[in-house]
Amino acid sequence: MSIKGVVYTRSEWESTKKHWGGKCAYCGGIRAGKKNLTKDHILPASLGGQKVMYNIIPACSKCNSEKSSYLVEEWYRRQDFFNEKRLMEIYRWVTGECYSVCRKKRRGG
Repeated sequence: MSIKGVVYTRSEWESTKKHWGGKCAYCGGIRAGKKNLTKDHILPASLGGQKVMYNIIPACSKCNSEKSSYLVEEWYRRQDFFNEKRLMEIYRWVTGECYSVCRKKRRGG
């Protein structure tokens, strides 16, 4: 499991992408498919967001670039592709779902 302030492993990043179906957590892949997935800080690094598993989700380069330093909800709700279900999934990730994904991976699950 990631420790506060510690960058998570490549294996954990792969598990994170798998959890999100290999698609952008915001647009669901409608803007770039499974190409160009980047690590997006849910709470932007410029606002104190850390490089830890619970603060990073896969985003296509378009979404990541446009979101920039905005807070998730501030930016996401203004998008044509906004999806309440995906927003709730992002919040679940932040509040702990990422830890169960990480634990399963470390246990070989």
